[in-house]
Amino acid sequence: MSILVTGGCGFIGSNLVYHLLSKGAHVVNLDCMSYNSRTPDIPDESEYVFIQKNLRDADILKILIDHNIQYVYHLAAQTHVDLSFRNSVHFSRDNVVGTHNLLEAVCKYGKCKRFVHMSTDEVYGQVFDNVSETAIMNPTNPYAATKCGAEMLVRAYGHSYGLQYVIARGNNVYGPRQYPDKLIPIFLNKMFKGEPCEIHGDGNAQRHFVFVMDVCEALEAMMSSGTPGEVYNIASPDEFSVNQIFDILKMVTGSTSEKVNVSDRPYNDQRYHIDCSKLIELGWAPKVTWKNGLTETITWYREHGATYWHSKPRWLMYGARGWIGQKYCSIAAEHVELIHGKARANCPEAIRAEMDAVCAEHVVCIIGRTHGPGCGTIDWLEQPGHLRYNVRDNLFAPFVLATECHRRGIKMTYMGTGCIFKFTDEQKIFTEEDLPNFFGSSYSIVKGFTDQMMKLYPDTVLNCRIRMPISSDRSPRNFITKITTYEKICSMPNSMTVLEEILPIMVDMALNERTGTYNMTNPGLISHNEILEMYREIVDPDFTWKNFSQEEQLKILAADRSNNELTTDKLQTLYPRLRPIRQAVRETLLSSGGTQCQRSKVPKHS
Repeated sequence: MSILVTGGCGFIGSNLVYHLLSKGAHVVNLDCMSYNSRTPDIPDESEYVFIQKNLRDADILKILIDHNIQYVYHLAAQTHVDLSFRNSVHFSRDNVVGTHNLLEAVCKYGKCKRFVHMSTDEVYGQVFDNVSETAIMNPTNPYAATKCGAEMLVRAYGHSYGLQYVIARGNNVYGPRQYPDKLIPIFLNKMFKGEPCEIHGDGNAQRHFVFVMDVCEALEAMMSSGTPGEVYNIASPDEFSVNQIFDILKMVTGSTSEKVNVSDRPYNDQRYHIDCSKLIELGWAPKVTWKNGLTETITWYREHGATYWHSKPRWLMYGARGWIGQKYCSIAAEHVELIHGKARANCPEAIRAEMDAVCAEHVVCIIGRTHGPGCGTIDWLEQPGHLRYNVRDNLFAPFVLATECHRRGIKMTYMGTGCIFKFTDEQKIFTEEDLPNFFGSSYSIVKGFTDQMMKLYPDTVLNCRIRMPISSDRSPRNFITKITTYEKICSMPNSMTVLEEILPIMVDMALNERTGTYNMTNPGLISHNEILEMYREIVDPDFTWKNFSQEEQLKILAADRSNNELTTDKLQTLYPRLRPIRQAVRETLLSSGGTQCQRSKVPKHS
């Protein structure tokens, strides 16, 4: 018997995988490895296969065929209600579109004998009166709404294509291996460290709790004995308020933690009281008492809770050898496992193969072409025959990465540029929504289109616009180093980026899965002359320079230059302590001499 378990690296899924293997089943575990996933610790087991794959991928059918799948337990889903209020579209994508794609594959395959779909009691909305499976679905949060949508698809495929399905709607599940962003494990981890436990609202919302192994046996009963086309509630008599759970765990663990009431969710159902008589008629009943289940859970988290998910997230990095790339790596490496990409980003087949092999949770793209042999500026891109390098490295390669990340549903950080705008009489400051208006150089033209293409993937790409990067080191790429070597300076006020401050913010945004376009500059404007005056004051009292006009500058350049101000209001909403550019430049010069600024630590976002 060959069984497919989707989401088999999640909480219920991993416990189900262990349970099925103990019964001698051949199990194929398909999981995309989200933030709360961990591959089960299964020794060399000929009856077990793990495949990292997103349900939205096109080759699910091939997996069914290759492994001769007969039964499907569909548990893969995004389930955190709080996150659904912030990223509801992602929940629709994974819970609805992912389910739809799986159903399509199953129906085309045509050999599945039974399909068990794991739903939730939250599809009923707030209920107080022991409702049965015939109750009307009335979801009150985005998560529950997506589970309703998934259920409707399953029912439709049963009616239209004869899919032999059973739907399970369960109470809150608890037990070992539950990621600590749910009530019991997050309280336990806090209590073991004596930290305060946050409670949404007044804490009087009530929940029924069913032990995870009882849920696994319920799913197995539905698979073997459930009536096709039916829904079964999985319920428990063990019901407690959030306050009561806190009091019970505090007493049992002997913790000194206190509870802290915080703002409630936009809407928080007070009770889900469901009837499971129909499931009991199949011969199922909860076997694990609340006392025994809680004891086992506490013991497991005391022994494994601090280490089970300790591994760092894995990021795949392109552009790690460049000046900015090296700086980014030194900051990110403290928080993630960085894999330096070896494939050429302009080769889609190689990129797909590398992503398959690395199984990264995030991709970082700091590749680009700003200069070349014999020329340290963007004027290199104006030389005959260099347009292909410009388009290849500044547009096609980043877009290949962004498209592949979007297809897989993983996030990508792209380091773009703000040098796609220019002051005009009509517009002096530019927002994240503005379209490029500067077409004076091949570099800016190409990067302007890349910027717009990154906006095609607002849910997966973090598009970071930097400008005139400044650092405390002596690199020839450092804007301060550059202008101190020029014979003449055309001084213009501009937005600029102090890397020691902005790069840690970029890492923090990626860790927190921020997406969208951000102007990644320090607030305010600073001119070339202002920087050189600080340089003379702080670094070299004998330093001198000459100025010349824009018209004179254009005579010696192969292409015009961008001058603009980027608004940082959006960025400052997240990071209100971002230093104004003049302060940041002054402090960077004071810290120069080859040492890193102390501010190169990842900040805590607001």
